Amino acid sequence: MTKLSDARVIEAAREAANIEFMYRDDDMAPPPVATVEHREGYWVAVMPSRSYPYRVDDEAQARLFKEVFDAHMTELCGG
Repeated sequence: MTKLSDARVIEAAREAANIEFMYRDDDMAPPPVATVEHREGYWVAVMPSRSYPYRVDDEAQARLFKEVFDAHMTELCGG
């Protein structure tokens, strides 16, 4: 498997936040946040709705994804 670049992880996190924002039901609720998990031997960042996992190479990239996703989601929600 080819190693993901951090730039691709950042781009994917921003895209995921945009999608998550489009399907947001409650404008008054706090911005959703991603989680970092180790599943079946792989590191993943998990989207809040529908628990969609984004597989990355290591824990550092999972945390990077979460950081970028959460920050962008907060920005989109006006925070």
